[in-house]
Parts: sequence; structure tokens; C-alpha cells
Amino acid sequence: SMNNPNPVGMIRKTPYLFMAAAVSDYRPRYPQEGKLKKSALGEHWTLELVQNPDMLSSLDKTGIVTVAFKAETDPVKGPENARQLLDTKGVDAVCYNHVGEGKGFGSDENAVTFITPDRETKLATAPKAELAYAILDEAKKLGDE
Repeated sequence: SMNNPNPVGMIRKTPYLFMAAAVSDYRPRYPQEGKLKKSALGEHWTLELVQNPDMLSSLDKTGIVTVAFKAETDPVKGPENARQLLDTKGVDAVCYNHVGEGKGFGSDENAVTFITPDRETKLATAPKAELAYAILDEAKKLGDE
């Protein structure tokens, strides 16, 4: 029936949002048009930057399973910085990725820890496409809860 928004037997789908990268943390305070001439700029040029708004914090995430990604180079503080995103960004899970030493950016393999308020699941180092499916499996568990 058209009047009943959730008839018996209807499949209820959970929307998922994966925020894998920040567009940019900062932008130029005074954007310029066209080509900038060094003859006009002189010997030194100071570029002033301002913070961009935080898209992930400001989104309405009601009814959506949200997964943020956090790449960190510091193996000691990295996991804690990633865990803080659960509160500061209001997400359900964080994929923590320790980069550097041949891991992460620019390599074919990667390793992540899937962090939720209740558990941390280390996903084995694997080709990135394989790891993506493992992340989806972990996210699906959140949608099923």
C-alpha cells in the first residue's frame, strides 16, 4: 500500500557514508584571479591561509553509518588521534592508517585498524582493493547492529 511507508517484507536499506579524504584544511585568504607575475609580487610573497569549514563535523549524520579515514605518520599518537574522531566528528567508525616506511600513500598494499567505540579490529596488510572489501565487511556489521 502507498500509505504505509514500511510495508511488511520491504527491504530496509541503511545508507553509508565513507569520508576518505579532506579536500583541504586551508585555503588562501585572498584568492587571486589569473596568472601572478613575479615582477609584481617582488622578491618575497607571503601567502595567508584560513581554515576551511570541517565538512564531516557539520554534516547531519542521522540514520547514516559514517566511517572516517585517518592517516597518521606517528605510530605512538596516531591511534589515539584516530580514536578522537569518533567524538570530534561524530562518526561511527574510523579507519586508522599508519603511513610511512613504505606503507600507505604510493604503495599497492596497505594496513588499517577499524576503530569503533567498542572495538579495534586490525585488518591484515593486503592489496588496497582487498582491504576495501574488508572495510566494507566491518562497516556492514555496524549497519546490522
